[in-house]
Amino acid sequence: MKITPSVIVGLLFAVLLLVLVLRIWVKGGIVPPHEFAYGTALRNCEAIPERMDQLLSLDAMDSNEIQIETFVGNQEKAIQFVKTLLPYKDFLRNEAQQDTVIVFVYYGLKQPSNLSQAARVEVSNLVKQLDTPKQSAESDSGECPKNFLVGNLNIYPLALENTSWHTTVEFAAPKEAPVLEIRFMGLRGVFRYLLDEMTRKTGDSFVHLDGESI
Repeated sequence: MKITPSVIVGLLFAVLLLVLVLRIWVKGGIVPPHEFAYGTALRNCEAIPERMDQLLSLDAMDSNEIQIETFVGNQEKAIQFVKTLLPYKDFLRNEAQQDTVIVFVYYGLKQPSNLSQAARVEVSNLVKQLDTPKQSAESDSGECPKNFLVGNLNIYPLALENTSWHTTVEFAAPKEAPVLEIRFMGLRGVFRYLLDEMTRKTGDSFVHLDGESI
């Protein structure tokens, strides 16, 4: 393609438009401020849906924000429920291709203003400690941006145990112990509260997997 002044102008316009759109997304609460991934080793595969249920039923969770979406690469089956997978985990196992089929369980927390007084104070203090003053003020405003409160669980039908994390992360558990992978894209303080709540509820400890750390 011949580079002409009109082509250059067109490219510049496209770049400026992209920057404008991204700014609107950030301001509107679409682009998340962070991406964290933490996990815990479980006793067996049957504990995966149990822990999922415990996480998604925390008091801070907004039940209206929980959604399930299946991304399918070259696979013909769409897996909807983790419990359905358990009897077939050995038949489905193909760790080399585990990223071609992923079940994303999206979740969102309640607005801090809708939490109990004790929880609201704890979240506020953690956000003050771990996030920016601007984010802290927005979180405490009564209208916390939605993207401060969202995350997802990743479930891999072709490697339900998700044990590949044992090659890069040290867990206080046997190498064959299944790993629950919890991802979060909101504020550090909010995620710290979420993990602390899970530890209080289950006794599990969570370690950094990838992405940013708290």
